[in-house]
This record gives sequence, structure tokens and C-alpha cells, in this order.
Amino acid sequence: MTRQRLPPDQARERILDAAEKRLRDGGLDAVRVQSIARDLGITDAAIHHHFEGRQGLLEALLRRSGRRLKESLRAIDAADPDVIVEKMAQAYDDEGLAELAMWLHHAGWREGGSGTLSALVETAHAARERCGVRVELEDTARAIAWLHLTLATEPLFGGAVLRSVGLSSAKASRGAQRAWVAEAMRRLLFGGTR
Repeated sequence: MTRQRLPPDQARERILDAAEKRLRDGGLDAVRVQSIARDLGITDAAIHHHFEGRQGLLEALLRRSGRRLKESLRAIDAADPDVIVEKMAQAYDDEGLAELAMWLHHAGWREGGSGTLSALVETAHAARERCGVRVELEDTARAIAWLHLTLATEPLFGGAVLRSVGLSSAKASRGAQRAWVAEAMRRLLFGGTR
């Protein structure tokens, strides 16, 4: 069988697609160069050529996921904390972004500050102003930073942290926590409840 050589950009995207699927289906431990190469019918060397190893692949995967999160947040109503929480929680939990970011951080990788959530800060701030809430942009940025931290760590530690403060399993569930976080964001951003 003759191998088809793809243009470098297409080859990278194909490898990232396979890595992303493994991350979603099996977590970070499933994202291995050998496994991805086997899935795609390519050599380990091909992945190393495009990403210089597993860490480079994981960094590219994190950047790609961050861009996707940024785009999905641009398309939402920033005045609706339920939607913001759902989109961010989906990326961090369902797509494995929280575990990936934590692992890379632990391995010593530091992003230079890409401003992934800066557009969300701006649109949320504009929504606050439309509602008559007069605060500094920095206040809105800190609220979004709190949300980011809360949702990024929830898949990693959430249930254990909530149970440590005496919440029952039902009240410590991800759904209950996300609803509470959305309500807290509503109060924080807009000063009220539904």
C-alpha cells in the first residue's frame, strides 16, 4: 500500500484531531505518540517531525482548544452566565482542557498570555454597562478570571473540594456546582438573581 503524503498543515490537523479524540475519550494518559501513530497508520517519527514529541503535541492541542473556546465564547450572549458557564465547563471538562492545561503547567510550560478570554471580558463588560452596572473593566476581568479558575479546576478537584466542606454528593455534583457558579456570576456581574 502506498502512503499518501499530506501537506504539513493537513498532517498536523489530522494528528491533532486524533490526539483530541484520545483526550476526550480516555483522558490525558491516552494521548501518547505511539497510540496516535497507530490510530493514524503513521510512524512515531512523523508525529515527532510535526510536534517534536509529546509535549509539543500537547502544547499544540492546548492552543487549538483555547482558540476553539475563544471562538465559541465570541458567539454567545455574554449577559447570560448560564451559557458562559456551560461553554467553558464543556471545554474544561468534556474536552479535557483542564487536565491538559494542568499537566502542561506542572511540566513547566508557561503560555505567554494569549488573552483567550479577553473578548469575553469585553463583551461581558459591555453587557454590564447596558444593564446600568458601572464598574471598571478590571472588575469584570477579575470576575471572568474567577470563573475561569473555578471551572478549570472543577473537573480536577471539584467534587472532593465540595465534599470537604460538608456538601452531600448531590449538592457536590457537577450539575449543581455549575448552576451555583452561574448564579454567582449573575450576582457578581449584574448584581441580582434571575
